[in-house]
Amino acid sequence: MRRYTTYTDRQEIITLREAGDSYREIAQKTGWSFEVIGKICRAYQKHAQTALQPQRPGRPGTGPLSRFDPLVKYACLRIKRQHTRWGQISSCLN
Repeated sequence: MRRYTTYTDRQEIITLREAGDSYREIAQKTGWSFEVIGKICRAYQKHAQTALQPQRPGRPGTGPLSRFDPLVKYACLRIKRQHTRWGQISSCLN
């Protein structure tokens, strides 16, 4: 089972890092892996506070409908389900 960091977890990691703790020390104090600590700290260096905001787990959508409003995506999927010979529905979900 995967665990995801919360806003509070990420905030604590950055606070400890700014206090001078190493990645290894932070990992021992928080229970998160060295790799997770590094990823969060690098994201914070690059994007500041926005790196701490909640994010959807997993990879970002890259399919043709990924940048459309969810309502448009829903309407397209509904039409596609009515016309099953038009291709795979899963191609719209990415």
